[in-house]
Amino acid sequence: MGGNGAWYLAYRYASKFAALAPLCGWVIPFSSWARYKDAVVPGDTAVAYDQLARKLGRLPTWIVHGEEDPVVPVQQSRRAAAALQKSGADVHYTEMPGIGHNCWDAAYNSSSFITWLFSQRRSK
Repeated sequence: MGGNGAWYLAYRYASKFAALAPLCGWVIPFSSWARYKDAVVPGDTAVAYDQLARKLGRLPTWIVHGEEDPVVPVQQSRRAAAALQKSGADVHYTEMPGIGHNCWDAAYNSSSFITWLFSQRRSK
């Protein structure tokens, strides 16, 4: 639940972070994870992604998800990326073709992702 935890913490404490890199994370609980009632964005799920973008739009974000993820639907990351892009946020979205839930190995082996990640600085 690392990707979900990244979204959750950033949504609540955005000013504490220099950037956000959720990997295969979910924003809205779905059938397999229904037991986790604490959604990233509290309240009405119909506007959750828009609220997420409003709250995190100033935080540089790189979302990574495996296209064939059987654990967390890739649509969760697609919708988050689309909402952030629509709001004009600094967002990168990488969907890894042929990759399942374990997208982190490929992400952390990507020199561009690592360079981006370690170049981020929190504004004062």
